[in-house]
Amino acid sequence: MHLARDREDSRLTKGVRAGMDYLQRLRPISAPNGPVPYTEGPLPDLKVLVTAAEAYPEFERLVMGAQKTITASFRIFDPTTRLMSDAAQAVGDTWEDLIADALKRGVHVQVFLSDFDPIAAAALHRGSWFSARRLRARAQSEGCAAQMDVRVCMHPAQSGYPIRLAAAPAARRTLRKMAKWINDQGLTQRDGYLRDAPALARMFRLGPHGALKVSKGVIPPLRPVTHHQKVAVIDREKLYIGGLDLDDRRADGKDHKKSAARTWADVQLSLTGPIAAQAEDHLRAFTFEVEGEQPIPQRPGLLRTLSVRRTGLGALRIGPKPQISEIADRTLQGVRGATGFIYLETQFLRDLHLARDIARRGHDAPDLGLIVVLPAAPEDLAFEGARGMDARFGEHLQSRCLEILDRAFGERAAFVSPAQPRGTAPDGTRRVLCGAPIIYVHSKVSIFDDTLGIVSSANLNGRSARWDTEAGVALSDRAQVLHLRDRVMRHWLPDTPDPALLDPRLAPAAWRSLALANRDARPTDRQGFVLPYPMAAPRRFGRPIPGLTQDMM
Repeated sequence: MHLARDREDSRLTKGVRAGMDYLQRLRPISAPNGPVPYTEGPLPDLKVLVTAAEAYPEFERLVMGAQKTITASFRIFDPTTRLMSDAAQAVGDTWEDLIADALKRGVHVQVFLSDFDPIAAAALHRGSWFSARRLRARAQSEGCAAQMDVRVCMHPAQSGYPIRLAAAPAARRTLRKMAKWINDQGLTQRDGYLRDAPALARMFRLGPHGALKVSKGVIPPLRPVTHHQKVAVIDREKLYIGGLDLDDRRADGKDHKKSAARTWADVQLSLTGPIAAQAEDHLRAFTFEVEGEQPIPQRPGLLRTLSVRRTGLGALRIGPKPQISEIADRTLQGVRGATGFIYLETQFLRDLHLARDIARRGHDAPDLGLIVVLPAAPEDLAFEGARGMDARFGEHLQSRCLEILDRAFGERAAFVSPAQPRGTAPDGTRRVLCGAPIIYVHSKVSIFDDTLGIVSSANLNGRSARWDTEAGVALSDRAQVLHLRDRVMRHWLPDTPDPALLDPRLAPAAWRSLALANRDARPTDRQGFVLPYPMAAPRRFGRPIPGLTQDMM
């Protein structure tokens, strides 16, 4: 058995290679006729899409309307995801069918999928290669391989050799457990599993009796950085961007009536204009930029986080070299300019630098109010029972950040988490909040007064601010900022909210009062979704890890 025989990159057909060559020639470093002029102002045709129930049908509409090109980059893009809209369902059942329809119409499709550490994130690593194989195979079967380019992209940064050497014994123990599990699946399943896990397969060998063994002397990689952006560009004119990946796990609606582990709150934007061309140029260049193969130019209108692999003595460190931090910089600009109201809706708030900056602004601006919407617990902790030191360190950082903000703002702040308005029995996990199933918040939205709104793929943590590849946009037109603020805030409120809940001068106190009233009411009697964030839980569970950078979390 040759474990590498199914590696996708070595098995591309001539048609796929021709298509990749074509799309490589198509990739511009800047727009074909020179830099695209950009003046910040209203974003044309802006749509604020709250949850997949709004976002997926819009994405389907954009893809069905594509005439020339679709260029996309996602952390997760599962082609077996079910289609939502009636129009898309007339084409087929899944996103694989929708992409095939675009190919048959002559559209060139380029998709960048994130790759992951094959040991620490084996399921994600395998999922990306599975998605790539399915998309390539479908294009081949439709006779459109030359129009399809799917790349599985690993960020080039890895931890320094001494760190990898120190971690190797524990990593090899994990590999031995994985080898046993894979062997137990039988030969056919084993080969299929390894086909979609090429980086993992390279760390195994066949023993004398045909069993999978860990290769002798292997020093497993430590890949602490990923491409985390969620962006699609249609015909260089239409942009779909925000925090939402594509799979059935995320396919939730605004009523959040699924089980806690199937809820998913997110925000995506759809818009048109010159920023779409900037985003496409970014997508076609970012893999070269993080490799250090070409300089990183400005992309007016687009906010990014980009890091590069370290060289020289820097290569001994645990993480990459931060290069572009436009999302964090623009967020800080919003913080320092805020005078009346800050609204943050995020999966994580773990960046101590940002928390201190917000706290300082709170001290300097006595009328400044703050609302923070967070999930009651991280996904792995709530639904997967994570107990490792990485989970504890992340909770420690978030607890510290919220304590800093709570001390600075006091009664001017509301820290809330959403839960469903139905009861459930306590089960000893953090998937239950105040007797109700939690709603998982994955949004990445920051709003400052009525002057700035940021929607991106970046959480408010060090990893998104400085390490991972992220992308987003800023809204600076007052009407659009107000529209964004109204859409995301109403999502969590009663159907007919008290006006105070939407008034930035009164909202922090009103949200805090609503959350406390909901806490004291039976789940079925609650108004909207908001409950007090469980401050004590991350404080009890979290643990500091001396010497470890917060940028990992």
